[in-house]
Amino acid sequence: RGSGGVWRSDREGGGRILGRPTRGQRRARRTVYAVMGAAAGHLHLAALFQGSEGGKLSDNANDASALDGCSDGGGASGSDWSGAEAEEDDRGEALRTLALEAVRRSGLALRHLAPEWQAHRGVVLEAVRRDGLALHFACHALRSDREVVLEAVRQQPLALQYAAEEFQHDREMLLEELRHDALALQFAPEDIRDDREVILELVRQDWQALRYASQRLRTDRQILLEAVRQDGLAFHFAPESLRADPGLALEALASNVEAWALLPEALREDRTVVLQAVRRNWRVLQRVSSLELRGDAEIVRAAVAQDWRALRCASEALLEDRSLIFLAVQQSGHALHYASSTLRGDLELAMQAVEQDGRSLKDVAPELRSDRDLVLAAVRSCGRALKYASKRLRADREVVLAAVCADGAALEHAELFSGLRADRELVLAAVATGGVAALRFAAAELQADAEVAAAAAAAAPQSGGATAAEEASALPRGCSVCISL
Repeated sequence: RGSGGVWRSDREGGGRILGRPTRGQRRARRTVYAVMGAAAGHLHLAALFQGSEGGKLSDNANDASALDGCSDGGGASGSDWSGAEAEEDDRGEALRTLALEAVRRSGLALRHLAPEWQAHRGVVLEAVRRDGLALHFACHALRSDREVVLEAVRQQPLALQYAAEEFQHDREMLLEELRHDALALQFAPEDIRDDREVILELVRQDWQALRYASQRLRTDRQILLEAVRQDGLAFHFAPESLRADPGLALEALASNVEAWALLPEALREDRTVVLQAVRRNWRVLQRVSSLELRGDAEIVRAAVAQDWRALRCASEALLEDRSLIFLAVQQSGHALHYASSTLRGDLELAMQAVEQDGRSLKDVAPELRSDRDLVLAAVRSCGRALKYASKRLRADREVVLAAVCADGAALEHAELFSGLRADRELVLAAVATGGVAALRFAAAELQADAEVAAAAAAAAPQSGGATAAEEASALPRGCSVCISL
């Protein structure tokens, strides 16, 4: 591929390897070398490697007899001959074991073995089970062996290109290839692409196989239904006769809301279709352009019941609906942001919102920010919500204490001239949760207090993840915490 090693194949030429060796080929070569190295400890096996042509494994009997001393240029006794035969059998078995070990490590190691091993059925079967592409290096007889070819194709569908010609259009082989790679359908003959059972099975496996089905089957409703259940964008292949099918359109929208753009205008304006689509996927409401449908209480409620963010798509009139806003704030206090100004002043709604998230206090009506119970609920949920309380409550000791107990840094929002920042008990509570970061908002005399500084330093590792030295760098230079650090 590219400028590197190229694996080029054609069914007529049987395939060939061009350019630099690929990673798989290099690994196969290293495997053979490793096996040869392991065998080097046994002189008779190492000699058999050396006696083979091109460094390939061989079981040449002449090499064996020359190395083991059984043939000395003269005749041999019957007992010597039978002993030589036994040794030869042992060497043949040892070589077979080595060949099997090589292809078990890397199927492509078959390329480096001698022709007799490339014609050995057991070795070739082991190789193609490890890597189907090893079929390329098998002898012609084994590339015509149905069992060997099936094993290769099951491991790697592309191995079919190296099989004998009679298998190139063999239905069983093609189906085995397609089960592993549905998109290989584009190379299949027309009779396979027009087989309804085959296409239905392949589309269930990968909907994009529909692209390569015959024209007749691309208009089959059941096949299209299987495709759009995987990805609604498969609706693109629906013929005009099926594009107006509400059932097909709803299945497409349930799996991919982007299929909305593929629907005909009549379906996008159909209230029943939109309602059913929103019940399956609330994001459909984001694609609806009709103001009438965005103002339909039943449709919007179905969307909000799934996700409060659907309020962003609701009409202005529906944002006055108290029950709808209540449904949303039960999921997230931030939903109050989208309510009408009237509903933001509803104490019950506001309480529900701040209990979900104290920061929602910023969205309640200004007059409610002076409600002590509401603000207490907010700061207990999120200490820094104190920032949104009225000036009077930011000077309330109980409210500020509740805030700093939740988050010591909330001391920043205590009323400056209330004297609370000089309250020793309150500052100790703040540094207990906020560490050194909270101490910077205390009065100067408390920043210099040894006990308060020690409490802040002790709490520093738990506050915000910053080191004590980093937090202290933001404190006034004369602070005793800085001095102690």
